[in-house]
Amino acid sequence: MVVLTDWRMAKVSDLKNRPEVAEHFDDSQWQKVNVRADEGPLRPGEMAVFRMPVRLTAADLAVVRADLNFGMIDDEGWVYVNGRLAGESHHWSDSPSFDVRKFLQVGDNTIAVAVKNIDDAGGVNKGVALELKNPPVPANWQRSAFKGLAEVIVQADSNTGDIQLTADSDGLHPASIVLRAKPGARRPAAP
Repeated sequence: MVVLTDWRMAKVSDLKNRPEVAEHFDDSQWQKVNVRADEGPLRPGEMAVFRMPVRLTAADLAVVRADLNFGMIDDEGWVYVNGRLAGESHHWSDSPSFDVRKFLQVGDNTIAVAVKNIDDAGGVNKGVALELKNPPVPANWQRSAFKGLAEVIVQADSNTGDIQLTADSDGLHPASIVLRAKPGARRPAAP
């Protein structure tokens, strides 16, 4: 998880064809802004572009997903990564998240958010983080047999998805089964 805190912001008059969302736009003269606050710096009717540089290594990008998570974009926002539109948010109470892996590159990257505030105080609020998700680690399976039967115990984590089990043995037909892991309520811990 990379917490993104080095944001800059400039107010704009409209959000059409903004050069400020481009990858190499010079924002060095823009004011710094705290995106971790509960409310943003924009007044009703104001618009702005927020920008943040991110440097990533090849090891950082050896992931299957890179989720850009926002606490809040208030009220409407268009998210750009290296000048390309990566996602949109159109409700102030959402906590939008976008998989931006395909937009990232080794070295310098730029995240830009064009924001249109409608009511009250707005902007990019409640924090922003880039969550780099590694591929799942293959399980180290062990087996035991009792009178020709096998028992399989599957231990789940917080990930959802399909688990395919395949078995074969000399003299037997191979068999497969798919288990679907779904989110569920956490069980209480034993005292």
